[in-house]
Amino acid sequence: MKVFVVNAGSSSLKFQVFEMPKEEVLVSGLVERIGEKESFIEIKLNGQKIRKDVYLKTHLEGVEAAVEFLIVNGVIKNKKEIEAVGHRVVFGGAKNTQTKKIDAEILSQEKELSKVAPLHIPGSFMGIRACTETFGKENYAVFDTAFHRDIPEKAYMYPIKYEDYENLGYRKYGYHGISHQYVSEIAITKYGGKKIISCHLGSGASIAAIDNGKCVETSMGYTPLDGLIMGTRTGAIDASVALNLMRAKGMTVDEVLNYLNKECGLKGIFGKNDFRDIEAAMETDKKARLAQDMFCYRVAQFIGSYAASMNGVDTIVFTAGVGERGIMQRTEIAKYLGFLGAYMNEEANKACFAKEGIISTKDSKVQMIVIPTNEELVIAREVYRLKK
Repeated sequence: MKVFVVNAGSSSLKFQVFEMPKEEVLVSGLVERIGEKESFIEIKLNGQKIRKDVYLKTHLEGVEAAVEFLIVNGVIKNKKEIEAVGHRVVFGGAKNTQTKKIDAEILSQEKELSKVAPLHIPGSFMGIRACTETFGKENYAVFDTAFHRDIPEKAYMYPIKYEDYENLGYRKYGYHGISHQYVSEIAITKYGGKKIISCHLGSGASIAAIDNGKCVETSMGYTPLDGLIMGTRTGAIDASVALNLMRAKGMTVDEVLNYLNKECGLKGIFGKNDFRDIEAAMETDKKARLAQDMFCYRVAQFIGSYAASMNGVDTIVFTAGVGERGIMQRTEIAKYLGFLGAYMNEEANKACFAKEGIISTKDSKVQMIVIPTNEELVIAREVYRLKK
């Protein structure tokens, strides 16, 4: 069975084609700058990148052009070979706690879901409609928030008026669930993990506490703004800061949200949000050092608190861009974790650059592991599970 996996944004569409159940990636690709004259399609096939510049006005044109490109390059003979389509949907809310076949009910929720994730949901639904029209096959929504469905009420509730939770849905939902699910399954099956703290560290970053396969706590909240310091997001701060910004600078609600989401975090401290730039400047720029120190300190704080949430931890996983490649950041984070019995093996840490492996010492009570994430594979598995 060939499964087309899609991660659509407002002006882009990333995709992979899987042969299931072999879990073989036949091709990966992306359509970029949809709606712009500079739009293009690029695929990675047999280790080579093949690109085509073509003006694509809509997501539908993007999907159709991608399919044509796959046919021309011999990946598929025709679009009928695609038997099902899986979509990454960042937010599912309280109603969508598992993968679902997309139907009229799901489509009717776009406006409601967009209120919480306005940057992600509209693009996802444009991708869903485009694929439905192009393939005419079963489409499935795999929700990033679904993995966090087991978080207990004491953890997902905010100490606000209960009626505002009931009427407005203000509670913790959590994000990056597809990634946390993938790496925790490997940590359980391959490394014997039971009480796992999964650290998805990238420009967007979150941590999850996973007890015997179930998520019991996570750092992102009602929106992806909560929790860790991120590339451009503040993470958790005193709510009064946002309110006083409105007073001090005369900012509107939308302006404050844009400020907290796009102008703060590492970018706000140092001016740039890429750890490669931060590392290069740390010896001479105090703000670069501060940005690094704040990030690693906060990650360690959450790890410590999540060990308490589960009354113990035996496995800490690092994944995503910084988690998989940040040798320096993993070292700095581990300096705080001696109280847990987690100690860094520096040679193993250096060897695990974007590569799976144990990076803790043999005498550590808590194992630390790098596991590259694969959200697309989780989506393909979910689709195959429901489709077969």
